[in-house]
Amino acid sequence: MKNAYPLALLACLWAATTLAQPANDECSDALVLTDVTNFCSQIGAFSNEDATGSALIEPSCWPQGSGGADVWFRFVAQGTDVNITVVGNTAGNPGPGGTLNSPQFALYEGDCSGGLTEIQCASDGFGFNIAETLAGPLTVGATYFIRVGAREGNRGTFQLCVNNFNQVPEPTSDCPTGVVLCDKNSFTVEAVNSPGQDPNELVGVSCIQQEFSSAWYKWTCKDPGTLAFTLTPNNPSDDLDFVVFELPNGIEDCTDKIELRCVSSGENVGAPFDEWAPCTGPTGLSLSSTDTQEFPGCAPGDDNFAAAIDMEAGKSYALVVINFSNTGSGFSVEFGGTGTFLGPEADFQFSQDAVCTGDPITFTDNSTAVTPIAQWEWSFGPGASPASATGPGPHTVTYATPGTKSIVLTITSEAGCIVTDIEEITVYPTPELEATASPDYCGPNFQTGSLTLHPSGGTPPYQFEFNNSGTLTSDTVFSQLAFGTYPVRIVDANGCSAEFTFEVPEGLALDPQLEPVIPPTCTGNADASIVVTIEVGTFPVTYDFGNGPQSDSILSGIPAGTYTVHVVDAVGCEGEFTIVVEDPPPLEVEIDALDISCFGEMDGMVTALSSGGTGEHSYLWEDSSTVQQRTNLPQGTYSVTVEDENGCRDSATATVQEPPELFLELVSVTDVLCAGEASGEIVVAVSGGTPPFQFSTDGSTFQDSPRLGGLTAGTYEVIVRDARGCTQSLSAQVDEPPPLVLDLGADQTVNLGATAVLNAKHSPPNLPVTFSWSNTEDFQGCTDCPNPTVLPLRTTTYTLTIQDPNGCTATDSVTIFVVEVRPVYAPNVFSPNDDGINDRFTLFGGPAALRIRTLKVFSRWGSLVFEANDIPLNDESLGWDGSFKGQELDPAVFAWMAEIEFIDGVVILFKGDVSLLR
Repeated sequence: MKNAYPLALLACLWAATTLAQPANDECSDALVLTDVTNFCSQIGAFSNEDATGSALIEPSCWPQGSGGADVWFRFVAQGTDVNITVVGNTAGNPGPGGTLNSPQFALYEGDCSGGLTEIQCASDGFGFNIAETLAGPLTVGATYFIRVGAREGNRGTFQLCVNNFNQVPEPTSDCPTGVVLCDKNSFTVEAVNSPGQDPNELVGVSCIQQEFSSAWYKWTCKDPGTLAFTLTPNNPSDDLDFVVFELPNGIEDCTDKIELRCVSSGENVGAPFDEWAPCTGPTGLSLSSTDTQEFPGCAPGDDNFAAAIDMEAGKSYALVVINFSNTGSGFSVEFGGTGTFLGPEADFQFSQDAVCTGDPITFTDNSTAVTPIAQWEWSFGPGASPASATGPGPHTVTYATPGTKSIVLTITSEAGCIVTDIEEITVYPTPELEATASPDYCGPNFQTGSLTLHPSGGTPPYQFEFNNSGTLTSDTVFSQLAFGTYPVRIVDANGCSAEFTFEVPEGLALDPQLEPVIPPTCTGNADASIVVTIEVGTFPVTYDFGNGPQSDSILSGIPAGTYTVHVVDAVGCEGEFTIVVEDPPPLEVEIDALDISCFGEMDGMVTALSSGGTGEHSYLWEDSSTVQQRTNLPQGTYSVTVEDENGCRDSATATVQEPPELFLELVSVTDVLCAGEASGEIVVAVSGGTPPFQFSTDGSTFQDSPRLGGLTAGTYEVIVRDARGCTQSLSAQVDEPPPLVLDLGADQTVNLGATAVLNAKHSPPNLPVTFSWSNTEDFQGCTDCPNPTVLPLRTTTYTLTIQDPNGCTATDSVTIFVVEVRPVYAPNVFSPNDDGINDRFTLFGGPAALRIRTLKVFSRWGSLVFEANDIPLNDESLGWDGSFKGQELDPAVFAWMAEIEFIDGVVILFKGDVSLLR
């Protein structure tokens, strides 16, 4: 496309209309998208707030009745395929595109007046608040319409993205068969879901070790320079990775490829989103980035982009894009930088910028290509003959219809590259011409004929060449003509011309200054007249209205119809004229009756609506009043007679109805089940009035159901409103039980190993409740009672939820703070003399100590003389008896070491010495 027009003003133009009905509310007012090559509006740039429904049938994928708030866009196709996305109130990355929930849209071809044909449809049925589709093939140069709405009649702002491109072949997942790119036009890939046939293509790559859901592309550099690109996932939450290679052996050989850039950054698993947000969404090569690699995760400084590469002319390159999220969804590509890809360039010339309908214009190919061009396909636009052609041309074309025509040339190179050029020409309409002829009188030496020209079409002002005069004039009346044939050429302001021939007949002519018909006074009356007046003639003149010649030129007392009169003057010059007598429009009246609004009111109204007849109308009602509209009327039957200026009359009768009285009855009241809840309900019944009815408990929010639920305790005025706006009300009281209250008392503090008693108290105290405690593994008895005993091993918060028979609940918590006191006592002397007192050596402890895991006693020379494992504390019988290998040891001081395990799992090493006495 050679011509491009900016979209920068779109958002500003839209902002001026968002506070009222949108400017693009109807198809005929569709907002023009002038550049749809990878176009994305600003977030929230468009809105369907205050939009109305379109008369066009709802699209096939829209739920029935959801087309009530739609807006329209249109664009001229510049490529064969289009990707359209409407982003509304999306959650998470990359953030919302607006406030619209559940967007939907449809794509049409055709025109608003002549009929639209739906070609694609998308509707957000999953509540993701985004709708997206890929459509094609499109007719390049044709106009397409986008109709945007939302499910359930939702309204809000949204972002619109449109990418119109020439279809790139479906991607492959292996380098040798990768798609060859011939230019840097943007394109969209609908799906990526295969790892390819060769699983080892990425072996040795720095940041990606496995290939799955991949797409390969290759190209050769034409003009050296930078290369940047942006890969945007179709599914905004997908994680795209990529690698750029140089292909040193040429575009057909993927061996020995050299890694240039590698980016696989993404989520830091388990970390907050803010930490890795820079590594989400679009990715690619940037002219402002400096790094060449980004590894999995999101390191400080990563931004999902690597530095642009510098391409060299003649060198080949490859790009592999991987959808790490493996959703199967595709992506769009937009290229940047100064370097170019090797491929053909479509171009053509035409003999002039504008032509008139029917005039020839010539189109000639001017394309260039490094490799030979294999195919030329031309489309000359609507009304062209021929409509299309192949080959380089030149092609000569004429147009039967005016307008701006888009001429499309699509060329295909032997390498499979497809490129398009679109140019526009203007085809001006050819002017049309009609004429009214007045005959030339038969007598000699008379030239009384005339022609009055009536131009149309084309572009005013007009000029005329009359009777091959060789000169142009703006005159439209040519008089004093003899009977015969006259050529006329019309030329409009654009130079478009057409030739016509008109006849001036010979004979009598009616006087154009006098109207020959006096119409009937009323429709159907037979009191009309025809008065024939000849412009030029020789008297006497006879007139034949079908009943034989007569000297009287008047035919009277006739009804409406078509009449023919044959006139002959004294020299035999004749004229035959057809005269149409038409009835005046029939005088008709009807009464528009407005019924009484509510029972007992006096606000009925009748209005006489009359049409037809002649002149002004007057009215006469049954009560002799003469106004057109009567107000403040009671129920009854009313009649009116209308009369026009000719005395024609018509009558009508209508009845003003009074609606039945509206009654409201209280059916039931359901009190609130639990104090403070909104579970109350009031049910009412209605009779009389005019359905449908609506009900309210606050006078502002109304509902269709007479069952009014979700109420808290209180006194309510229930209001019913019928279809006429009549209301009736009653008072109803919703009660609630006393609140269920639970108290677990103050927090407690205990030493490790000690128990505590939890004390639950509730009110009302006599209300039966069930008990549900947390952390019951510490309980020493019942777990569903109000006063359990607990043995906490560490500071613990216990939560109790009670529930009464109605299902009402109350919750409270209490914390037992555990002081980690670990007292252990070891004697420093013992005497094993069997006197029952201090005969053995062991360790003693409180309830926090669980067991002695190991107790070892050593002599002064370090020899182990006693060892015991897994014995309880405080049990002297299992301690050391002062012997070694069955022999009593002499008194001495011995070292000991013990590992003590406590009830909370903590193990502490204790050391000391003990004296053996005898």
